[in-house]
Amino acid sequence: MVGAFAAIGKLNVWILLVLLIGASVLGDTANYEIGKYFGRVILENKKVKLVKDAHLRKANKFIRSHGGKAVLLARFIPIIRTIVPFVVGLGKLE
Repeated sequence: MVGAFAAIGKLNVWILLVLLIGASVLGDTANYEIGKYFGRVILENKKVKLVKDAHLRKANKFIRSHGGKAVLLARFIPIIRTIVPFVVGLGKLE
């Protein structure tokens, strides 16, 4: 929708590009910080059963061995884009 408005000249493409890149970086950073500070609490809460500890160990091992590639690929795969920064933050990886 935003692209359509930019195409007809109602939005400046360059400002839109800066805003979308900024939103992407801030979203990743926020998800990393949530994983870093609240990840263990969320996982230890018995009411939240979204992520299993065994899956997190596998994901953490994968990220440790393929860190940069995993983060880069996560940018382009919607579900992974949400999970990778959280797992990296949970593992307190840089």
